[in-house]
Amino acid sequence: MTSFDDLNAKQQEQKAEPDRIDVPVVFGGELVTLRFSEIPDGTVWAGITSRNPADPEAPTDRYVGYDVHDVCQEAAPISGVYLDGDTETVLTPEQWQKMLTSLSGPDFVAVCDAIFGLNEWNPRQLTERLKKASIAASTVKLASLENSVSASEGSTGGNRAARRRTSTTKKADSSDQ
Repeated sequence: MTSFDDLNAKQQEQKAEPDRIDVPVVFGGELVTLRFSEIPDGTVWAGITSRNPADPEAPTDRYVGYDVHDVCQEAAPISGVYLDGDTETVLTPEQWQKMLTSLSGPDFVAVCDAIFGLNEWNPRQLTERLKKASIAASTVKLASLENSVSASEGSTGGNRAARRRTSTTKKADSSDQ
């Protein structure tokens, strides 16, 4: 098992280089790029989702337990930047509000997909992959342990069928003699 300090160092290293997604959208009649990063503090993401209850008519909202579009609007200023060439420009929450409410439906959905993917979908998928890998590793270890035989395990003491085959001698039938 890995120590807490080793895991924490690894976590901080990974959070220093968060996943990013660039999303091209049309704004002001021009194609612009918005860059979104995973919100590094899970408590911030949890707070945003808790403030935006699910729309009961939206299947995705019902599944995740919050309003995906409202969460997107609140998370964009925290996780997104406007790319002006190679320069990342931080927008104010008011600028984000103006931009998001003026995007086309497909562009707004693309922004929401990026934010949702980085902060909800990808972490859930990682957790599931690691669970499956852990189960697979445990199964391999168990199978390995079951297949290894020590001197005491090699005895037939616990196996009735083997005990019968090896230690029970057939009594001679009086007619056979």
